[in-house]
Amino acid sequence: MKKILTILSVSLLLGNLAVARHTVAAPRTPTQPDECATVNALLKDEIRLNCYPNPFRGETNISYHVGAETKVTIKIYNAIAQEVRTIVNEVQPEGDYQIDWNGEANSGYRAPQGTYFLRAQIGNQFVTKQILMLK
Repeated sequence: MKKILTILSVSLLLGNLAVARHTVAAPRTPTQPDECATVNALLKDEIRLNCYPNPFRGETNISYHVGAETKVTIKIYNAIAQEVRTIVNEVQPEGDYQIDWNGEANSGYRAPQGTYFLRAQIGNQFVTKQILMLK
């Protein structure tokens, strides 16, 4: 039996109050063993990428999970999409990993303070996180 959720939304449209009613199907939980296996496989392949502290001064810790042996590439880009640093570029076995970034660029110099983007490719999946480096 399908469960239905009713969502009421209120919006201000051209100075008039409008109420809209949206009906959507509620998400269902898997009940068959095949469905559970599929959900577990999807969760296993999900990219988990964290950066702490963020914002940071001096150094930040990048942690990530690899669900199965695969090629892992983690790079840092500046606000105008220029590559600043390659953190990881290798095949890694399944497991949890941590690596520190001290703000050093590929050139060997310290990158200036500002907004950066941490981009990870694990297998054929991508994720990008924004990080802020302070002086």
